Amino acid sequence: MRESTGTLNTFRIVIVFTLLFASFITLAITYNKVIKLKNESLSIIERREGITVDSVEIMNRYLKSSGYHGRGVCKDGEYGMKNLDDDYFEKVSAGSNDMYFYCVSLSTHKDSNNNVKMLYKLRLFYSFELSLFDGFNLFTFEINGETKSITKYNDVTYIEMDEM
Repeated sequence: MRESTGTLNTFRIVIVFTLLFASFITLAITYNKVIKLKNESLSIIERREGITVDSVEIMNRYLKSSGYHGRGVCKDGEYGMKNLDDDYFEKVSAGSNDMYFYCVSLSTHKDSNNNVKMLYKLRLFYSFELSLFDGFNLFTFEINGETKSITKYNDVTYIEMDEM
């Protein structure tokens, strides 16, 4: 009887470590997928030379078709996308706990030729959920990135700049 109990406990330990390893591999693969989504979204912004109506539509379509569903809280002063079917950003105010699919912020500076340059910062979210417990969210990662400096064109800026 003692050998069967020892074997059962060893089997349980092996099962637990196998589940932990599978969870870690799943977490790493999905995290890499969200990093790829962030990089492609930044490329869309750079190719369209800023946040334009076209770039937002393309980015939302890309994220939606890729199965992106991460949501998180944006910081004060950022612009958040609440719905991937819309092309409307909402400016986040202090103390807001609304959930957004991604957040964008804009900073500007002038180069040596006195041209206004824009730098967009993008934040996507990765939520690690347990599907067995009705999508119970264990934790959320923030994945940040920023574009290269883009020359400002007055007719294509979608996010309004508060100050310059």
